[in-house]
Amino acid sequence: MKRPAGVVFSAVILIVLSLLQLLGAAFMALAGLAAYSQASSGRVNPYAGAQAASPAQTLGIMLVFAVVLVGMAAWGIATSVGLFRMKQWSRYSVLILGGLKAIFGAFAFILCIAVMFAAAKMPIPGENPQATRTVMVVMFSIALFVYGLITLIGIWWLVYFNLRSTRAAFGDASGVGITPGQRPLWISVLSIFSLIGAAELFVFVFTMKYAFVITWPIYGAGKAAYYLLFAALETALGIGLWKLKPWAWWTKIILLAFSICLMFTYSLAPSTMARMPALVNLWNAGAGQAFSFVAMMRLMFFMCGIIYAVWIVVLICYRKAFQPPLPPDDAAPLEPVGVLSGPLSPPDSTSVEL
Repeated sequence: MKRPAGVVFSAVILIVLSLLQLLGAAFMALAGLAAYSQASSGRVNPYAGAQAASPAQTLGIMLVFAVVLVGMAAWGIATSVGLFRMKQWSRYSVLILGGLKAIFGAFAFILCIAVMFAAAKMPIPGENPQATRTVMVVMFSIALFVYGLITLIGIWWLVYFNLRSTRAAFGDASGVGITPGQRPLWISVLSIFSLIGAAELFVFVFTMKYAFVITWPIYGAGKAAYYLLFAALETALGIGLWKLKPWAWWTKIILLAFSICLMFTYSLAPSTMARMPALVNLWNAGAGQAFSFVAMMRLMFFMCGIIYAVWIVVLICYRKAFQPPLPPDDAAPLEPVGVLSGPLSPPDSTSVEL
């Protein structure tokens, strides 16, 4: 089995990134355990403010992030093994990973630039602020290089593993190996999830006290109209995806893309959740509870963004299923033949009587 050089190189890079994720998971778990042990022994961190979460909450958050990193690393290692063995599923898996790395790398790159410019305008306390500023510039430069490299790797995977030659190497010249008009399993799963989501939104009309729209809560009739509108939309999308309607394909992608932007905004800029009634109540009850709530919500929104990005990649990979079925091939024209099989031959002159 001949493996293209690009596939081997991608598998090696993926293994290296997965090992770094395992290292990061171990560091997070150890840092959380160290902080918990320090707090349990009675030693107080002098840099912890009044809004800090409890030691148990901090440990739980760190362990959740560590588990997420371990899961991503396991995914990457399994995909690397599949790439070395030229398994067709590994091409789809690396496309999803490439999309995630391109999205998150670009977001982190832009966020790093914004933080760097904001930090440059802030006064730096201490005896030698210039040295501190120099260290900050070096750290931000390294972060920009890393996030930029991750973004480029993700984009390269999206392009390379969609090339015709690469698809042919995996035995999949058509792109996904499906026939137009035949519903793939993952499209069926997405359709069912849409219908389940529609049912949940309909229940929210009667059970939720408010709806949080972007950064504002709405109540009463506005809340009910909001949930009913999206319940109807998800119902239509669930039916449309099940029937492989092209309008359902691009409408779902637009809705998922908007949801990704919203989830990442909440995760990277938690101040956008300041008007959420549940958070306001927690701030009134205690800053520590509010801090823990914000941390868990940011993690939840981050994971939702990952899931939505995966669904977009799945829809793009299976776009061929939403094309109309190919017409049957026309019957081949018949060649003229004699009474018996074989081509016509001239009559024998000796057998003809005049």
